[in-house]
Amino acid sequence: MNKKAFTLLELLVAVLIITILAAIALPQYKKAVLKSRFATIKSMTRAIYDAEQRYNLAYGSYTKNWDDLDIDRSRAICTINEINTYVYCSIINKKGQNLLQYVLYTKTGKLRCDAYPADPNNLTNKICQEEMNRTTPNYCSTANNFCAYYN
Repeated sequence: MNKKAFTLLELLVAVLIITILAAIALPQYKKAVLKSRFATIKSMTRAIYDAEQRYNLAYGSYTKNWDDLDIDRSRAICTINEINTYVYCSIINKKGQNLLQYVLYTKTGKLRCDAYPADPNNLTNKICQEEMNRTTPNYCSTANNFCAYYN
């Protein structure tokens, strides 16, 4: 009688191969998802900045009132700071903590990427490093637990 079946060793090798592939693929997947979300906040920040510039051209000043701007900001968590010097959008995790912020200064058009936590080797920091073409942050705050990258 000739039985055809997998040996325990063959099954272990198959499980090992699947585990190795998953260990390689999962971090890449997480990075791709975070980069996609970052692209969304980046475009939203740019849209708010452009709307602020249009408002300034029309009325001679910037506004903090979202209703004055001609955009829909429902897709992202965005803020205009109190003295109208910058706009920013954030990626928030499930615990309500910041992961990434993309900041655009209203009057100068300069960019900043804030990565949380303040660990230059963290995935969020790597995204800011790529975005701003920097290998090290311009500033890290251990008190506020973030690193800022300027271009």
